[in-house]
Amino acid sequence: MGHRLTQYDSDVLDRVVVIDLEVAFGADSEVHLTVKRELGQHMVKKTDACGDVTARSAVEIKHDLNPRFGRFTVNLRISNARRLLAHAASYTFARYTQTPARGYLKYDVSVSIQGNLAVVRGKIATACDSVGRDPSGVTLVAVSKFQDAGKIREAYDAGQRHFGESRLQEALPKIETLPADIVWHFIGGLQSNKARKIATVFDVIHAFCKTSQVVEADKACRQLSGLIEVNIADEPQKTGISLKQLDEFHAEVIQSKHVHFRGLMTIGPAVSDAEQMRPYFRELRLQGTRLKVDWLSMGMSADFEVAVQEGASHIRVGTAIFGSRQ
Repeated sequence: MGHRLTQYDSDVLDRVVVIDLEVAFGADSEVHLTVKRELGQHMVKKTDACGDVTARSAVEIKHDLNPRFGRFTVNLRISNARRLLAHAASYTFARYTQTPARGYLKYDVSVSIQGNLAVVRGKIATACDSVGRDPSGVTLVAVSKFQDAGKIREAYDAGQRHFGESRLQEALPKIETLPADIVWHFIGGLQSNKARKIATVFDVIHAFCKTSQVVEADKACRQLSGLIEVNIADEPQKTGISLKQLDEFHAEVIQSKHVHFRGLMTIGPAVSDAEQMRPYFRELRLQGTRLKVDWLSMGMSADFEVAVQEGASHIRVGTAIFGSRQ
C-alpha cells in the first residue's frame, strides 16, 4: 500500500517540464520512476541499484500537445526496500514561451507500510542512540484512525502491536475483527458520556482531563492504563489540564479503582520546526519526574524524534506509517 500526496495547482509553463527526484534507499532495492501525462505515457525510466546509494534522476519531458492539458502524474515505487531511509520529490518548471498554462501536478509515492514502519523504527533507534536511551523503552503507537482494517493488518503483520484510535464507533468493528493481542489506545478527545464504553474496549486512554471522565471510566469495572492530558502551552483552544491544575487533578485521579494512571500526555502547539517542540517536551518530562510517573505520551509524525530525545515513552505516529489521508 502507498500514499498519495497532491500538490497545489502549479503553473505549467508550456512545453518542457523538468522533474528532479532524489531518493535514498537500502540494499537490494529497485527504484521505478514512471512519468505520465494525461493524454498518454511519454517516458518510463527504471533505475536498479544495489547497496546503500542515493539515486538522482532528472527526467525531461518534451511534448507538442496543447500545454493547457497539463496534467502530469509521477509515480515512484520502491520495492524490496528493506532499509528504506528516506524519500523526497521536487518539481521544477521551465518556461520556453511567453504563454503560461495552468496545470495540476501530483505524485504518488507507493512505499509499503512495512517499509514505512522500518523507517520510523530506525529513526527511533537513532534518536535513542543520540541520548543514550534503549529503544525498547519507546512504544510506537501507530495512529490508525481513518485507516481500514486491511492497512492495520498490514502493519500488524510487520510486527506492530500498538494502535491508536480517536473515535469509538469507527474503532469498534476494527477491535472486533482484528487480532486479540493488539493493544488499543484511545487518543482522541474524551467525552464523559462515552468514557465508560471506551473503557470497556480500549487498553489505554491518553486524554483524561476531567474528573467526570475518570468516574465514568471506573464504571466499566475493567483495569486499564490512563494518562493525564496536559495543555503544556496553555492554549485556550485546546483541552487538557494546565500546569497550575496538574497537582490537584493528579491527586484526585490516582484514587481511581480501575484506571491505573501511568503518566502524562500532551499535544504541543503547531510549529514550523520540530526543534521548537523541545522545550514543551522537556517540560512534560520534568513534570513527569516530579510526579514520579513513568509514561510520557508525546511526539507525532513531524516531531517524534525530538520527543524521544526528551524522554517520550509513547509516540503517536500516523502519517509517517500509513501516509497522508486523502
